[in-house]
Amino acid sequence: MRLLRISFAAACLISVLQAAPVEFLTDTDSLEPTTTFELRFEKPMIPSGEVGSTAEPSPLVIDPPIPGRFTWLSTRSGIFAPSEPPRLGVEYTFTLRPGLATLDGDPVGKGFRHQLSTPPFGISARQTSVYDRTDINPTPEVKLAFNLAVQPQGAEKLFSFVNDAGQTIPATVRYATPRDYFRVNADADDWMKRWEEAKSPTADVPEEDDYSATVSDEPQTNRLVITPVNALPTGSGWTLQMKPGLKSLDGSNTVAEPASIPLGDVKPFTLTHVTPTNFINSRRSVTLEFSQPIAPDITAETAGTFLTVSPEVPNLRFEEGWRAFVVRGDFELGKDYTVTIGKDVISAFGQPYDGERSRTFSFSPVAPRLYLPEITGHQMEFGSRTFEALSVNLRSLRVVAKLVSPENAATALAAFKNYDKPWDAGGDPDEPYQPLPEDAIPGEILSDQTIDLSSHAVDERVTTTLDWTQILGNRRTGVIFLTIEGEPLEGLGDGRRPGAQALMQLTDLGILWKKAGAQLRATVFSMESGTPLDGVSFTLLDEARETLSTATSDDEGFAELDRVADAQWLVARKGNDVHVVRMGEGAVELPTAAFGIPLSYRGWASVSDDDAPRRALLFTDRPLYRAGETVHVKGIVRRLDDDGLAIEANRLATLHVSNPRGDEIEAIQVETDARGSFDTQILLDPGVGPGRYGLRLELNGNGSFYDELLVAEYQPNAFEVDIAMRDRFTPQEKVRAQVTASYLFGAPLTQARAQWTMKVVRDQFTPEGFYGFQFGFWEAPEQASLTVRGEATFDGANGVSIEPELPTPKSLPSRGLLTVETTDINQQTVTETHAFTQDASDFYLGVSLGDRMVYRVGEPIDVSVVAVDPKGQPLDRTVPVKVEWIHRRFDTVRVQGAGDAISFRTETHNDTLATTNGATLLPIKEGTQWKIRDGATATFTPEKAGQYLVRVTAKDLHGNQAISEGIVFVSGPDAIAWDYRHPAQVDLVSDKTDYLPGETARVMVKTPIDGEATITIERGDRVLRTQRATLSGNAPVLEIPLEAGDGPNVIVSMVVIRGAADSTRKFKMPEYRYGMCELRVGDPVTKLNVQVEPARAQVEPGEPIDVTLCVLDSNGKPVPDAEVTFFAIDDGIISLTGYERPMPGPIFDAPIPLGVKTGLTLFQLMPEDPAELEFGNKGYLIGGGGLAEGGMKLRDDFPGTAAWMPSLITGDDGTVRATFPAPDALTRYRLVAVAQAAANRFGSGESAISIAKPLMLLPSVGQFGNVGDQLIARAVVRNDTGTDGEVEVTLHPANARSDGPTTTRIAVANGETKAVDFPVTLEAMGEATWSWSAKLGNFSDHVVSKLHIGSAMVLLRETVLSDLGKKTNDLLAGVNPQLLEGNGTATFTVANTRLSSLAASFDYLRDYEYTCAEQTASRLATFIAADSLQPCTGKLELPDREAAIDRLASMQTPDGGLAFWPGGRDSSLFASAYAATVLTLLMPSPEERPMWMNSLYEFLSSALRDDAHTDSGDRALALYALALAGQAEPSYHELLYQQRSELSHETRAMLALAVLESDGSKKMVANLLNPRTPAPDDVSLFGSPARDRAIALLAWTQYKPKAAEVAALTKELLGLRVNGRWATTQDNAWALIALARYADAVEQRGKTVSGTLVVRDVTTPFTVDREQPSHSVEVAFDATQPLTSATVNNPDKGALFGEARFVVRPPVGDQPRQDRGFAVSRSYQKIDADGRLTSIDDLRVGDRVLVTLRVETQRVGHFVAIDDPLPAVFEAVNPDFRSQAVGGVVPATADFQEVRADRVLYFCDVLPPGAHTFQYLARVRSAGNVMAGATKAEQMYRPERFGLGETTRIVSRE
Repeated sequence: MRLLRISFAAACLISVLQAAPVEFLTDTDSLEPTTTFELRFEKPMIPSGEVGSTAEPSPLVIDPPIPGRFTWLSTRSGIFAPSEPPRLGVEYTFTLRPGLATLDGDPVGKGFRHQLSTPPFGISARQTSVYDRTDINPTPEVKLAFNLAVQPQGAEKLFSFVNDAGQTIPATVRYATPRDYFRVNADADDWMKRWEEAKSPTADVPEEDDYSATVSDEPQTNRLVITPVNALPTGSGWTLQMKPGLKSLDGSNTVAEPASIPLGDVKPFTLTHVTPTNFINSRRSVTLEFSQPIAPDITAETAGTFLTVSPEVPNLRFEEGWRAFVVRGDFELGKDYTVTIGKDVISAFGQPYDGERSRTFSFSPVAPRLYLPEITGHQMEFGSRTFEALSVNLRSLRVVAKLVSPENAATALAAFKNYDKPWDAGGDPDEPYQPLPEDAIPGEILSDQTIDLSSHAVDERVTTTLDWTQILGNRRTGVIFLTIEGEPLEGLGDGRRPGAQALMQLTDLGILWKKAGAQLRATVFSMESGTPLDGVSFTLLDEARETLSTATSDDEGFAELDRVADAQWLVARKGNDVHVVRMGEGAVELPTAAFGIPLSYRGWASVSDDDAPRRALLFTDRPLYRAGETVHVKGIVRRLDDDGLAIEANRLATLHVSNPRGDEIEAIQVETDARGSFDTQILLDPGVGPGRYGLRLELNGNGSFYDELLVAEYQPNAFEVDIAMRDRFTPQEKVRAQVTASYLFGAPLTQARAQWTMKVVRDQFTPEGFYGFQFGFWEAPEQASLTVRGEATFDGANGVSIEPELPTPKSLPSRGLLTVETTDINQQTVTETHAFTQDASDFYLGVSLGDRMVYRVGEPIDVSVVAVDPKGQPLDRTVPVKVEWIHRRFDTVRVQGAGDAISFRTETHNDTLATTNGATLLPIKEGTQWKIRDGATATFTPEKAGQYLVRVTAKDLHGNQAISEGIVFVSGPDAIAWDYRHPAQVDLVSDKTDYLPGETARVMVKTPIDGEATITIERGDRVLRTQRATLSGNAPVLEIPLEAGDGPNVIVSMVVIRGAADSTRKFKMPEYRYGMCELRVGDPVTKLNVQVEPARAQVEPGEPIDVTLCVLDSNGKPVPDAEVTFFAIDDGIISLTGYERPMPGPIFDAPIPLGVKTGLTLFQLMPEDPAELEFGNKGYLIGGGGLAEGGMKLRDDFPGTAAWMPSLITGDDGTVRATFPAPDALTRYRLVAVAQAAANRFGSGESAISIAKPLMLLPSVGQFGNVGDQLIARAVVRNDTGTDGEVEVTLHPANARSDGPTTTRIAVANGETKAVDFPVTLEAMGEATWSWSAKLGNFSDHVVSKLHIGSAMVLLRETVLSDLGKKTNDLLAGVNPQLLEGNGTATFTVANTRLSSLAASFDYLRDYEYTCAEQTASRLATFIAADSLQPCTGKLELPDREAAIDRLASMQTPDGGLAFWPGGRDSSLFASAYAATVLTLLMPSPEERPMWMNSLYEFLSSALRDDAHTDSGDRALALYALALAGQAEPSYHELLYQQRSELSHETRAMLALAVLESDGSKKMVANLLNPRTPAPDDVSLFGSPARDRAIALLAWTQYKPKAAEVAALTKELLGLRVNGRWATTQDNAWALIALARYADAVEQRGKTVSGTLVVRDVTTPFTVDREQPSHSVEVAFDATQPLTSATVNNPDKGALFGEARFVVRPPVGDQPRQDRGFAVSRSYQKIDADGRLTSIDDLRVGDRVLVTLRVETQRVGHFVAIDDPLPAVFEAVNPDFRSQAVGGVVPATADFQEVRADRVLYFCDVLPPGAHTFQYLARVRSAGNVMAGATKAEQMYRPERFGLGETTRIVSRE
């Protein structure tokens, strides 16, 4: 569900201008183009027989006149619908016709007079480019909308830009276009356009894949865009002034009033900040910040000519920033520098520089600092044995080295977690570290020395080298805790001393470890020699450093340890040499994501059977159902163990069913059997709506598995369409297709009509396996599309040939889609599509520019070109190519315009620097990729930096050109780092993509390193086996034997380690390489061959169908004891959706992700090369800071699923039989079988069987009709009797009369199909069963069809709420007379409360996992509401009140406000105001409140005075909180009140609450709470319809608790709940607070009330109390027995509330337009064969129709339903049905859409003010003369707010 945060216009729907005796009703206070006027009289005005007639003359008189028609809606009401819009700027007077009298002759209308006006012609909406009025763009753009189209000629003279000083700048004026994205609300749009659109909404039908579609440039003639001729000069108070005189386009209106649009201040373009900075690494730079963006031609390269620095600075260079330049160079300390702004420096808007042109700056020394290269790390024992410290501006260092014993090494490492200073504990992001106390790490102090650094210059980078040999003495290894603290140079720094700490391990022990399941596999080696080490003890420790397990390495250095789940440390020790490695979630693993293997991201916890991942196949008997049917569900579940799949037997699980909105509607408990499978069923309620329903199998924590089903109203396809067409065409070939069709029972279609659409678009060529090669153009050309259409009639069984004229593709292939819509004589249309490609040449070129995109100047660039055929295979010959090197330059130049205007233009220059000839290369395949081993097509050495385009061209043997381009960037001479992969990663490339057990995979290692490789074969959480290999040469190959059980995949993991002694680097280090690749291993044993063999290919209805199901293994041998799920499904149903049978293989044979974790200590080994050290340890600072004829078989059984047998078991021969009776449907049934055997053997198969008779009668009527519709009831007769003859066909239509003979005779030859028609008129509503029969000699067929007959009259719903506190109460008071005189039901309910159970909301707030201030405060709302609402909820369990208050207090910041999140340092006005509101409501007495709340109130008061807090909703909330606390701010009430036109309805209600709490102006409150006043959208982060309604209810209950709006808001708010509560913490909190106040002010807490309910003189006594709070009576009535009375007698005047709920079809047939909150209209447009939209004057069966609905509303609507009834001859195109696709796409524009047989519905959670268009496609399904009911828009929780369109007559022909 999408929930828009838009304000809700609280609403009395109808403007009641006079209550009695005549009511005059409109929806708005002023006239709109679509306004209708309803009159309701106290007594009958006409006889009941005249209801629906036009009153001549009209009872309503309008002056000046408005043409239109007055229609009587009932005997006491009628509506006037104008036929022209009222004129702008006119006041209209409404009176009643003189002499108007009731049916009894009583005069009516004395004193009746009302006046309404239309707005004047003028500006209706505005939009500016101004976001900050204190600093506006000097070239502002103002968009103005007018309520009529305007004349642009001469408009420039009427507009000008003026500032406070009187400076005037002329304006340019143009029409706006859609490119300006100037959207206006409906009430602000063109008055005449609104009228025309409301009469007949139109829209273009969009085209699928139309890549040429762009935003329109068509002028919007009622909208202007005004800009200044030149940039506005510096000045304050700029406005756009409009003089009177602007004329409408037709000249009939002139703007009479001037207008002024405020803009703001233009600040001077100047230098605002000059900020010099000095850091140890980035050195000295100065940042120049400007007030406006700088001219785009001033770039990093050109800045030196515009900006000068003196004295001269060596290596001066510039870097661009937003509104800034950073200037770097070799600046000196103690020297003053001057930056000068050149005279040609201007802003990006063309402003000249205004201000001081020279600014002086100098640099201060770098702040004293100390850096170390590691925090915790390890170094080689045999390396340089040094450790460096980097410092700046320190005069000395104190170095303390402490030796940590091996036993305490893990403890020391663990202690370093406190070196990081947590941000939520007061940590400073700029100072992230804090010193560890001296006693935090025990050990022996080896050295405590002070090192003098005073000889170094200021700002000099000083490297201090510590000698481990000197510190350790005769020890070679050890763990050293190092503390270094510095003394700053005199006069530098802020008084704090820098320090840093590190823990270093000096060791020769390198460790390669793998976590595999519950074991840790460790290999230890010498980092010096690279050889394995034996006798090394391993200890695995937990977080408390308690021993979990121990082991000792063998002669291969290997050891295995268990109890890994709780491991946090691995300690390896040999003598005094110890190496501690972090394990657990903090362990550092080797990066593996780049290898593209499937990975499991499970943590370190142990995996039991209960935790092991599961796999499941979930499927249903078919994909499509009708409401009320039964869904059969089958599930197969497996557990993924280390050895592969295992049967998951006797496993409990839950099958969750969710509706299309995602709400759960059912949860079914299931249990797997001994085979790991289950079957169950879902009974779909007959009332479920259409849409996609979700199935989720929840294995209680072991995974969720999904499927879905579609519920829809449908008719099965009777035939299928075949398109015989190639998938690919050469450039020389014509594109051809042959279309045929056949009934599903086998006979061909011979008289069908086909409409086809072919769409062709330029495509890209992207062959597989050519990663790194670019095919086609680098910048793809515009994707222009071509659409060709046609129509043809079938040439008998040969069908239709399609051969359009298409242009030959150039350079790139064309991709096409042919869509064929075939309409048979049975009136059904079926769609089929076929995609194809037409190539542009016989081959395509791929260009590669190496493995990177950035090179240096002077570096040769090789170009490799390959030629690839259209099938994606490289040519086996070379092709001559031309290679062009094109240098691309992008220059920004200044353009001098009229006057002083300056603009900028970017020019692109393509300079061809070189052209060479070469030839394509022949690639070789490595694994799945094609690679170039040697050579290049061409080589180019760039001499200058920039962007280069490399274009290669060639021609095929037919002269067709192939072109491809690549792009490369060339930078200056500095080195480039472009490859983001870790340098130790190598590619492992397998020789094949798939293997079988027993084969040997050859895996190439793409690395030049020599050495011993450790190879592990891994899968899941297991290391399956290990092997070793010696690598040498450039591309060594590993041979990996594959074993049984390796399926479906294994991971080859390789690590190569070479000791430092063998290193060839200057600074010797141990080297390593590692790589991974996946091998897919197929196991034929797991694949079952399932054969489905029906005994006969065709049967007659009722005959038995015998099917043999045979399950064979991959060798063709029988598989006994296999479970087979068999089902037979109607192909006519599943072809609607493009069904594919369940395929277990892809699910159960999917690759098993790797869960083995690999780590290598060398990955974190500190480099020996000083140049590679990164001094990331910043350290810290110390110090401050129907029946058949007798004997005839009637066909009436048409199941979608003819058989469902979920658990058949094969015998020893691998077979099992299934038998079931053939249904009555003449169609084809798909026979599907899904088999499983053992734990890992699966398969599925299918076949089909046709059901047919010698003589077949196929009714082809639609699914519904309406009373009064005249239809042509058609049936198709098929003769396969073997003889020609005359067939007698009879129809017995129920609920309808035949308009001709019910029996007819028709000659039908053998093998022929003919149609027979019966004209009928539908007479009565209900489910009609029609009986059809056909006879030919001894052959006959008898069949029933069903038709739902409804009514085209609209169904009105209205709910009237009333307070029944009097002795006698009229329940019909104020009820729409249409409802009382129509046909329908009324439900009357009396209750002692409007509140239903609210406990779920209390529980939600109590149990919510709260953390932030909002959620904590919302939890406290339960205490505010509990006492008042407990009578409605029963006993409540409330949360810990004091803990919540204390938590809020902990979030208070120094300024008194509250941070939004715990630990936050910045106050949130919303969080502060909301918490203050809740706390004050909770503790209304100041004595109750904690002292810290005083600071909170002070913060709110100061925030009102702070311009930084601009959110009006937050400010209104703060005002309410202060008013509640007795600290009201009336002046700010007034200030916000003056801005009320800019406030949402919710914010207005909040402000009204503040005014009410402070006893402010009631007039102010009334204006704020007026729901009819338009309001902008609410963009609050927490906004929602429920919160909006709750705050409005809170305000209304305090303002006027007895007002009708209170009852309406209460009902609406309660109706917004889902599953007993509202959606969010905000929704629930405000709702409970509002309902608690309502309960106190309005209700009497469920007291017992007795009385009588009298309806139609029938008296029903009632008693309502706490146990039974309500009593209801439902009555049915119609026009012959209208509802005349309904009263409630309440003798004791107890608190009693009434609800009258009506569901009625009004007495009017041809419905006039009615606007009761929504103006609704509809149009139909036929889509011709050429795609044009035309009228529906000549509709034929099979035609496509675009239906456009328009709904306009002046106020926001929540949960609005738009219901468009279909005419009976139409069927809506369901986008979920593949076989109903059409050659165009209509996007959904609502939150939810339902396509039903008789209507299309749209549901909008929020419908903002404005005009909204909804479109769908329909198809003419049958011939007839029918009525389409009126479109209705209705607010679901306020159905009295609605809108009706008009009924429409539709005629169609065969």
